[in-house]
Amino acid sequence: MVAKPGVYDKTQCKSRQYSSHVHRDYLSHCLRWAWVSRLLHQDDIVVDAGCGQDVSMAREMSGHMSFRGRRKGDEYTEKRPIYYGVDFNKNLQPPNVKWGTFYEEFDFITQAHELPCYGEADVVVSFEVVEHLGDKANVVPYLNACRETLAPNGRLMVSTPAFDGVHKAKNHLYELTILELNDYLAEAGFEVVERYGTFASWNAIKKAATPEEIALYEELLGFYSHDLLSCMLAPNYPNASRNNAWLCRKIGAE
Repeated sequence: MVAKPGVYDKTQCKSRQYSSHVHRDYLSHCLRWAWVSRLLHQDDIVVDAGCGQDVSMAREMSGHMSFRGRRKGDEYTEKRPIYYGVDFNKNLQPPNVKWGTFYEEFDFITQAHELPCYGEADVVVSFEVVEHLGDKANVVPYLNACRETLAPNGRLMVSTPAFDGVHKAKNHLYELTILELNDYLAEAGFEVVERYGTFASWNAIKKAATPEEIALYEELLGFYSHDLLSCMLAPNYPNASRNNAWLCRKIGAE
């Protein structure tokens, strides 16, 4: 058979659409965005408090299979959640989606009540915000704003570094221990439903994981890097992880 020139597919995985550098911190962000998308229901009202200039949560939601159009007879209907992305930064670069509304230079603690969905949101997402709030005194007011934005049975999904008492990222104004954040959540009227680690160092995993898990980890190092594998076992060992993701609900909610 003679090859036919000019008939090749030219699609690519481009760096502007997908991250080109596998770093455990960014990779764990991607996995957290996917985690939220999997837990969302169609027509959920979502508030992304601290959405970031890239508005990555909305981008993940826009490409997630469970929110794509569904065919009803001869009609093609699109059912997606309603999304509100807010951030203290300006120059947000959100995806072009009809179901999203975006607010920049927005102080969530003092302005949450301005959102059209205030008191009616099904989900509030807060990823890597708590450690940037200026002072620990702002944590409970921030969590109060999250609670007041939620509907009675709404859920809060929060992620922040788990401070070990020694290591803190230079760009973080402070970091909270697991016990501190647990206390702050309770003070703000939340109870923890689930808690996961998002990434953990190899040395920490070795102290926490089973011999079988460690053997599998070491075997996979033949192909995968520590950056990827640091995210693999962390969900099962939140107390040994550098960062935790918390799924919470209002105290007393069903």
